[in-house]
Amino acid sequence: MLRCGLWMSCLTMVLAGCATVESGVEAKVLDGKSPLPLQTYSLIIDDMPGFLVPYFRDELVGVLAAAGAEEVATDAEVEFTLRYEDVDLSINEAPLDPFGERTSTERPARFIARVTIEARRPGASKPSMTATMSRVHQVAVGAYMHQRSRAAIRRAYEEILEVVR
Repeated sequence: MLRCGLWMSCLTMVLAGCATVESGVEAKVLDGKSPLPLQTYSLIIDDMPGFLVPYFRDELVGVLAAAGAEEVATDAEVEFTLRYEDVDLSINEAPLDPFGERTSTERPARFIARVTIEARRPGASKPSMTATMSRVHQVAVGAYMHQRSRAAIRRAYEEILEVVR
């Protein structure tokens, strides 16, 4: 129990350094700076659940288009990579049933969903920018409302890419 509390305290301190955009979505540039302005880019989506791709892809494409950039298949000025991961926050919780059997009342899933955004110039060994957007989730199975999060995802991209609205 003490370990879990300590972990949550550390997590709170880390998240306090992030910009909370909206709906609990936090955006943070970890290294480098925005590659904008640019004229062309390509996009790689790596290890992201298929149901999330339209939300994260469409909003990034929209932000970059509004900034005057066009997605191309070859010879892009910058290659963006989006990568998804989640951090389970319920690791130390006791199971609902001491025999490990499924019960009719399931606990909501508690996790941090994090998307890492990298911008890399052609031929560069390191990204010119690495950023994340994350949100703590507590959801029941099937209660995924990502359509409502589109505006928050777009604002997080604008924050990360330093787009003036």
